[in-house]
Amino acid sequence: MATGYVFEKNGAFHLRAYSTVHITTGQPLKLDSNGTVPRKQQSVLLARKDDSLYRFKSSPAVLDLQKEKIHQIEQWERLYQSGEERPPDGNVTVAEFYNTVFLPYVKANKEVSTAKSYERYWGAYLKDHFNGTKTLSSYAPYQGTNFLETCAKTYSVNTVMHIRAVASAIFSYATAKGYIKVNPMRDVKLTVKGQDMEDGYAYSVKEVELILEALEHVTGREEYSAKMAGMV
Repeated sequence: MATGYVFEKNGAFHLRAYSTVHITTGQPLKLDSNGTVPRKQQSVLLARKDDSLYRFKSSPAVLDLQKEKIHQIEQWERLYQSGEERPPDGNVTVAEFYNTVFLPYVKANKEVSTAKSYERYWGAYLKDHFNGTKTLSSYAPYQGTNFLETCAKTYSVNTVMHIRAVASAIFSYATAKGYIKVNPMRDVKLTVKGQDMEDGYAYSVKEVELILEALEHVTGREEYSAKMAGMV
């Protein structure tokens, strides 16, 4: 049975608990040298501190979140022990998914230049937008629409299209891995400087690579990607 306690850090309340599964995603931890799954101490964000429901770690709303999370962890542990396959939890933040799942996949399976292109766009545009709090399951098309419309006030049509494509690739892989059922970028609508961007379509990882390889009048993919990301 999972046990844990609430602690406050950086203006937020977190749960610290021991478990044999990753308490954010529900995936089993890696086997140790003895071939067994270790029970490790981990922490996960419960809520940001505010002046209403989440004022103290002993507030009823915070304790309810603690109880719900521990119950979820226990369900994950039972599923793992039963050997039943299940989809991962979509409540993981987009930032954590990008850093722990998407980027490692790209680095292991794609060219170095491809991985660098993703990293540039993430660092230059997407990291601040997703800001470590937006989750895969809660991200909605209106958020993507508002974000891209804001980008369109500063950047070129091509840059905005690349930003959208990379964001879509991240969600596309999350969909393929079972974290979410629908890519929210599919329903993002945007008109940039009188030019309608294609609606109702979600880019796959492969299609993003093709977009990043469209080096018209520019020598070198890395140079192109860096310029588009404002890095050079």
